[in-house]
Amino acid sequence: MKVIRKNPEEVVDGIVRGLEQMRNDTSSALRAPAWAAARSPAENEHTGSFSGRYEPPKGGSYVMLRRVFDEIYYAIEELAGKFPNEVIVPFKVERINEILEVLRSRIEDERIRPFLRLIEEGLSYSDVLLMLKWYKVLPR
Repeated sequence: MKVIRKNPEEVVDGIVRGLEQMRNDTSSALRAPAWAAARSPAENEHTGSFSGRYEPPKGGSYVMLRRVFDEIYYAIEELAGKFPNEVIVPFKVERINEILEVLRSRIEDERIRPFLRLIEEGLSYSDVLLMLKWYKVLPR
């Protein structure tokens, strides 16, 4: 928490860089996990192999996904406290939305889903924090 409070933007940048590295690291097992290899040829053709968004397998990966979300949440919370009206950079919006899309896809309750929106470009840190609060209260 001390690191997050001291420089939350650096934490967000580190998370974003880590997500990019996971996507681009061709030598890593994360680059081509078993669930990606199991796609049909038509799916690989449509997505251009495994270059699409991160879609973790069902099961234990939810814990990792929630940890990444929590780190993003706390960093945005700190930034919203310091720079509430500053607009969040579009690149960060895209990376955050990758996590939110997967979290949203795992919610089966159709009454909750409409409230789980993705982040739009042009929003301030305080706006983004408000939207992330809906995800924060989801069951672990």
